[in-house]
Amino acid sequence: MLDSFLSRREKIYLVVVIVIFLSGATIRVLRGRHIIGAHSEVVEFNISDSEEEHEHLVFNVQVEGFVNKPGIYEIPAGSRVKDAIEFAGGALSNGEPRALNLVLPVAEGMRIYVPEKGAPLDEPDRYIDIGPNGYEDARSDVTVSSYQGPIIDINKATVEELSSLPGIGDVLAGEIVRYRENAGGFRSKSELLNVKGIGYSKYDAIKEYIKCE
Repeated sequence: MLDSFLSRREKIYLVVVIVIFLSGATIRVLRGRHIIGAHSEVVEFNISDSEEEHEHLVFNVQVEGFVNKPGIYEIPAGSRVKDAIEFAGGALSNGEPRALNLVLPVAEGMRIYVPEKGAPLDEPDRYIDIGPNGYEDARSDVTVSSYQGPIIDINKATVEELSSLPGIGDVLAGEIVRYRENAGGFRSKSELLNVKGIGYSKYDAIKEYIKCE
């Protein structure tokens, strides 16, 4: 029926218009796909950059106590306490890493102390200090010390002498003496962290006032 109303020239003109219209629509679709693809590439590039930066982020962590190589280590972000102990050569045969929260993520400035075998297993936060807002600091009742007494040798001091140290008192002094007698003496000042009731905050408060000879 359309043939009866249109001349041959009009038919050709109509076909050309349809072809031009379809060509324009196709170009717009292809351009849209190209823009989306380019946008995806940019997003992917940014993610890649972020991952690369994360891979190069490290924390300075100090590992002490009963480990093979005590010291300060640069440990990759995303690592955990158990990884930090491995960086320090692993725990000694007489060390007790199970006393720590081994799955706790490491943080900048963290200090980790691996205690001796026999340490309580129900105080995992006691041997880890994660800085100003760390576990021991948050719970500590130790205040700034005005201690003016002599330097105390923890291998020779009496309960009375030890109790004069800031934050210690008679009960903890007794625990120190009890541990010293059972262990045959202290081998280092930091071994005080093995004594029940002494965490990093208390140790930090007295370490300048004690010696181990």
